[in-house]
Amino acid sequence: MKNLMCYLFCCLSIGALAQPATEVYIFDLQFGEGEMQIANPVNVSNHKGYDNQPHFLEDGSLLYVSSINGQTDVYHYSNGSSKQITATPGGEYSPTPTPDSEHFSTILLEPDGTQLLWQYNFDVKGNKPVLLAAGLKVGYHAWVSDHQIAAFVLGEPNTMQLIDVSTGQSQIIGESIGRSLHRIPGTDYFSYIQNDDTGNSEIRSYDLKTGISELLIRSVENSQDCAWTQNGTLIMGSGSKLFRWSKGMTEWKLIADISSFNLDGITRLAVNKDMSKIALVVSEN
Repeated sequence: MKNLMCYLFCCLSIGALAQPATEVYIFDLQFGEGEMQIANPVNVSNHKGYDNQPHFLEDGSLLYVSSINGQTDVYHYSNGSSKQITATPGGEYSPTPTPDSEHFSTILLEPDGTQLLWQYNFDVKGNKPVLLAAGLKVGYHAWVSDHQIAAFVLGEPNTMQLIDVSTGQSQIIGESIGRSLHRIPGTDYFSYIQNDDTGNSEIRSYDLKTGISELLIRSVENSQDCAWTQNGTLIMGSGSKLFRWSKGMTEWKLIADISSFNLDGITRLAVNKDMSKIALVVSEN
């Protein structure tokens, strides 16, 4: 039932429900003898309210969103400090670096409720954003090639769509998905979470060349968020626990329990390119 409620939340427009009080932390991520460990948590957002949706850039810095006085904007964390880089009425969500690393895409929620996907330069002052998916109310998205975006598109019903930004064309490739969409590093596949009416969910891959979808692993219970490392390890959190999975494994393996850092409520997460850092969104203490 908890999974089902989480799925129903995913299906709602951004801002339709009260935003939870969350914080963004970055941990050191360490590998050794087939194991993974996390250490040295740093509170990146460090303010009361909604802080969420972290995405690492190529240089190891981090984009995330923070809501202040009812408006959600994009922030950039680098060298130990955060800087606000958008200030649009309504607010932005899900800032995601583009494949060329020179821009980021973000969902812009306008005051009248319009919710579209746009692309910005990092120097956004005076910059006119570019509309990436005209006419589509995008809830969540991921770049899955240099010109394609996989997106959770709100509608009747909600759908998973593959958008070609070079042509403006889109196609429906699925339904009943979760919010976690990710390109699988080093492949022509992306992953998504498939939900069913009973509240169960599984992580599946989608082959961009053939259009074939395959089961990877059942989701961790009560979780709708995951992230890939560059070496093909999938990480997922639930409550205070982090788990990992990779091809050939039949079940999830525990990495860490962040209750040892007095933290809990893991949702979204991201891993940097050299796999030395992991960002976690956790419940505010």
